[in-house]
Amino acid sequence: TGWAGQASRSTPSRVAAQRALAQFLVAVPTAGDTGNVSVLVDTLAQVEKLHSTLGVIGAPGQPDVPSVLLEQGVRHMQETARKELSILGQYRYHSTSAKAAARSKADVRAQRQALVEMDRVWWQLREELDSYLDVAQDQVQTYQAAFTELKGYRQCSSGFAQVKAAYALATKTRTDAHTRLRTSWRRCQALLGELAAVIEDGDVFGELLAGDCGSALAQQTIGQVRAATGGIQMLRHRHEVGGLGSPDDRLTHEAVQRIADSFAKASAHCK
Repeated sequence: TGWAGQASRSTPSRVAAQRALAQFLVAVPTAGDTGNVSVLVDTLAQVEKLHSTLGVIGAPGQPDVPSVLLEQGVRHMQETARKELSILGQYRYHSTSAKAAARSKADVRAQRQALVEMDRVWWQLREELDSYLDVAQDQVQTYQAAFTELKGYRQCSSGFAQVKAAYALATKTRTDAHTRLRTSWRRCQALLGELAAVIEDGDVFGELLAGDCGSALAQQTIGQVRAATGGIQMLRHRHEVGGLGSPDDRLTHEAVQRIADSFAKASAHCK
C-alpha cells in the first residue's frame, strides 16, 4: 500500500519508515493546535520530507501518509486561513471608513496649520498600513491555494509536484510578507511617534477645545488617533499569527500616552 508498505519488506527499511512516520506524526499540526497560519509552510515541508524519506526506502509511488491526521490538519488550517482573511477584511473595512471620515472635514481642517501637518503624517501611516494589508491578504490567499493542493494530494487528485510547487511559493510568500511586516511595524511606530509630536507641539487639542468642548474636529481627531493605533494593533496581531512573537511596542505605548496626556490637559476645563 504505497512506499511505506514496500519499505516494510526489510527490517532496516521498516525501522526507517516507522521513524519517518513517527516524526511526521509529531510535526504535523492537528485541529487542536494553535491558529498560526504560517504553520502551513512547516506542514508542507514535513510532507516533502516524508515523501523523500519513503521514496529512498521504497519504490516510486505515492507515500502512505497518515491520511486521517493530515486531513484534520488541513481542515483546521483552512478554517484558520478563512478566519485570518475575515480579520484582514475587517481591518480593510475600518481603514476605508477611517479614510472616508478624514476626508469628510478636509476643507475645514485645511484652515488650521497644525491639523494640516497632523493629517499629512496620518495619511502616511494609513498608506503604510494599507500597503501591508495588500501583502497580508496575498499571503493568506497563497496559503489557501496551497491547502487546496495539499488536500488534493491526500485525496490522490494532485501529484506531489503540485504540492512541492505550492510549498515553494508559500515559503517565498511567507518570507516576503514577514520582511514587509517588520518594515511596516518600524515605519508605523515612527509615524505614530511623529503624530504624537505634532499633536503635542501644535497643541492641537488645546486649539480645538478652547472655545468648544464638543468640537466635532476634536472628536474626528480622536477618531483618527484610534484608527492609527488600531492599525498598529493589526500589525502586532500579524506578528503573533505569523509565529514571530510579540514585537517591541514600547514606542507605541509612549506615543499613545503622550496623545492621551495632551487631550487630558486640553479638556481639563471641560469637566
